Amino acid sequence: MAEEILRKLLFHKRSLRKDETIDIFRRVTYFFPKDFVLTNYPRQPVAVFNPGAVLVGKSLHVFPRVIFDYYKYVSSIGHFVVDIDDLFNGKVKKPIEMEIVFWPRDIQEFLGCEDPRVFFRDSRFEILYTAKGYKDWSQEGKPHTDFLAYAVLDEDLNLLEKKYVSIKSTLGDFIPVSMKDSSFVESNVILTRITVGDTKVCWRGRMEGDSIDLYS
Repeated sequence: MAEEILRKLLFHKRSLRKDETIDIFRRVTYFFPKDFVLTNYPRQPVAVFNPGAVLVGKSLHVFPRVIFDYYKYVSSIGHFVVDIDDLFNGKVKKPIEMEIVFWPRDIQEFLGCEDPRVFFRDSRFEILYTAKGYKDWSQEGKPHTDFLAYAVLDEDLNLLEKKYVSIKSTLGDFIPVSMKDSSFVESNVILTRITVGDTKVCWRGRMEGDSIDLYS
C-alpha cells in the first residue's frame, strides 16, 4: 500500500534536475583529524566529517561524524566547541579537545552513528542522526536498516532522551529500510528521506512521540 502511494506520487512529481552547482559558502578554515585530541577515547580518528553544528551565543558547537578505522567503517559522533569570532578571524587554537558523545550502544546502531543534525532549544541539544544497524539479531549478516535516531542532551552533554523513530500510516507504524538526511524545519515539523521497497522519496511530516505522520 505505502509503496503504491509513493510510486503514484513520484509519477506526478518527478522532473529532471539541472546539472549545476551554486556555491554559496566562503571557506574560512579546515579541520583535519590530526587537529583533535579525544578526551574520552584513547585513539586518534582517521576521518572527521559531515558535522552538524549550532551557534549558542558566541560558541559554535560542532558534532562531527568520526571514524577510527577503515576496516569496518563504524562511525561515532563527537562534540567540540570553537569561538565564532576566532573562527572567522582564523585564530582557532589547535589541537582542539573533542569528546565522543554517541557511539554504537544499541542493536539499532550496531554498525554506526552517522550524519548528525543539531538544534538548540530550551537549553537542550536536540539531535537527529542515522543509526545504522539491525531490528533484531536475526538480521545480522543481512542488509542493514538505516534508522532515524532522535536524542536530547543537556548543556553538559548528558543524555536525557533517545529513541528510534517510525513512520505512521493508515496501515500502522513501520520502520522503513532507510530513513536518512532528516532535519527539523520548525518546531516538530521534519524533512526526511525514506526508502520503501525500491522507492526513495523526500517527505515532510510532523513528529509526534516516536513516529512521523506519513501523510502530513
